[in-house]
Amino acid sequence: MGVNRVGFGITDDEVVCAASSEANPAYFRHLCEFSSGQTEHITVSSIELLMQKLDLVPEDRVVVTPARQANKDAMKKGKGRNGIFCGAAMLAQGGRIVTGKNSEQMRSSKHGPERDQRTLRHSRSVT
Repeated sequence: MGVNRVGFGITDDEVVCAASSEANPAYFRHLCEFSSGQTEHITVSSIELLMQKLDLVPEDRVVVTPARQANKDAMKKGKGRNGIFCGAAMLAQGGRIVTGKNSEQMRSSKHGPERDQRTLRHSRSVT
């Protein structure tokens, strides 16, 4: 859009806010894709830059802080497998947040130890 046409851009604040709200889910999706080797780090860096410009942080999603706390709780209780600790949270109907963590008995069978190590290396560099 040329400078002389910028005044005809999106002016509806609700539309702009709704579009901004998609940056946070995209951040986590790209972070997951990077951890599993499906994309490059530049993708994560790009969405991080966009989030900075929009003045957004991952914690703007209501489930992020409880999920991170579940991860810390798993570490304190010695849950996990091979030094890998996971915490998760989801927003249930009615606004209730449900959290969970992995253990030696309960973990995703989809991800082998190689992915665990890639994720661990990345999570250490992110946090």
